[in-house]
Amino acid sequence: MFKDLVVVVTGGAQGIGNGIVLTYARNGANVVIADVNKELGQLLEKDLIEQGYSVLFVQTDVTKEQDIVSLMQKIVNHFGTIHILINNAGKFQHKSFYDVTLDEWNDMIQTNLTLFSGCTNTR
Repeated sequence: MFKDLVVVVTGGAQGIGNGIVLTYARNGANVVIADVNKELGQLLEKDLIEQGYSVLFVQTDVTKEQDIVSLMQKIVNHFGTIHILINNAGKFQHKSFYDVTLDEWNDMIQTNLTLFSGCTNTR
């Protein structure tokens, strides 16, 4: 179904992102796992490659523009293009809204909403 398409999943090493990565890989896509967690990302990449899937892990902090630019460059160098981008990376504070500090709020906003601008600056 997705044979030969290149799919990028931010936050792809764990949680919902992990499920998205597995689903696309099992359906023939070339999948890029972009995640800040190097250990989980490398383990997932190794496991999927051993199963015969086409995957690439790139450690990426979506709050850092240079990480996004580097991610896009590595994808283009490895696969040549990007067909589908799934901005799955996100943060949530597991406490009352009234207890969230300004720094925590800004970190959530930076993580959850700013990835797109970094992707558009890689043309």
